[in-house]
Amino acid sequence: MGQAVDGIGGAGRALAPVGAVMAALSVGLAAYASHAGAPDAREALQSAALFLFGHGIALAALA
Repeated sequence: MGQAVDGIGGAGRALAPVGAVMAALSVGLAAYASHAGAPDAREALQSAALFLFGHGIALAALA
């Protein structure tokens, strides 16, 4: 009987912190891509950072 009303349970509570960590990691990845990454890998790293940030924000919004 101790389940959440929305049906998500304990997993729903983890979405916000996981999303925040993903967004924070994306900022670091973007900084690495801009300043220390290999020039030929810069575009791929920037794209990865953008997608990681977007998915992190989406997870945080779902919480």
